[in-house]
Amino acid sequence: MMARKSRSASLLALVTFFVTTTSGVAEGEPSVSPGYVPVRAEMPRAPTPETDDLAKLERDALARAATSHVVDYDAWHGVSFGAYLAPKGDFWGDDGGIDVIVHFNAAMLAGRSWQKSHANAVVVSAAFGAFGSGPYQEAMADPTRFGRMIAEVVSTVASQRKHPGLHVRKLGIVAWSAGFGAVGRVLAVPKYFAQVDSLILLDALQAGYKDPTKGSAQGVESVSLTGLDPYIRFAREAQTGKKQLVVTHTSIVPPEYASTTEAALAIVGAVSAPKHESSSQNADGMVRSYRVDQGDLHVHGFRGGGPGDHMRHLHLVGDVVREYLVPRWSPKTAPRVENASL
Repeated sequence: MMARKSRSASLLALVTFFVTTTSGVAEGEPSVSPGYVPVRAEMPRAPTPETDDLAKLERDALARAATSHVVDYDAWHGVSFGAYLAPKGDFWGDDGGIDVIVHFNAAMLAGRSWQKSHANAVVVSAAFGAFGSGPYQEAMADPTRFGRMIAEVVSTVASQRKHPGLHVRKLGIVAWSAGFGAVGRVLAVPKYFAQVDSLILLDALQAGYKDPTKGSAQGVESVSLTGLDPYIRFAREAQTGKKQLVVTHTSIVPPEYASTTEAALAIVGAVSAPKHESSSQNADGMVRSYRVDQGDLHVHGFRGGGPGDHMRHLHLVGDVVREYLVPRWSPKTAPRVENASL
């Protein structure tokens, strides 16, 4: 078990921004919901040939995005554990297959972002508890629950749209912040690991240290890979295009466990993916510090260490889905949009 440590007075004063971690979680599955004093992001460095090429790539991508397939959505509909957002009209295949994306933590808060994602899929909001990732871990402790959740959504959509015989065609997972607690439990079940095609982690990826008594910011080499094993496996499959993994993170440094930066770079190192330094800025003014793009593995590190920066990653969901997941799932109707907004 990872020991729960006391917060400093300054962190306690910021509890109104983010809830604190919860205790009683296994090594590699820390309960997280960071809250730190905002810091000003550094300004981008002077253009270089690399950043000039990236800027051209992004301009071209924006032009392609203007022709992407637009999807309008109905209102949110409730289910026993949350809600779902479905496209208007018919969005299923001739055989009744539908695509489903389960978003752990704050999907409805990011509703406007989802509305611009253009994903021709059912978006499922799965929210458990209000304090840290512990409730998400507990909710998925029963290895059959995730499957029951998906079955309930499909059945409810079929009833609401009066179209019996619907079934899952492609399955994706999104997690922001504390929602990460559910993902490891889901991927630990072999049949779910096999079913999930795309995984998007928005400032969510966390890990423990090999020796947590040494404090914070220990560095990538000190990260315990115990809880990261399913993500490393997922990353390896993404490198070859069998799956898709997209990770974004801030530069927040938590006091008790490895940061999202350290956890992400631990995975990048474990799969020997090339990392490229960057100082590009997206459409929302978020400054990228590095990027990894190999096959369908995409890891983007951003500057910024405050609660506002953390929230911005939640609202990246529409851009990330539109730029990566949509082209993968609908290659004939949605052109690949590389870094148009992300």
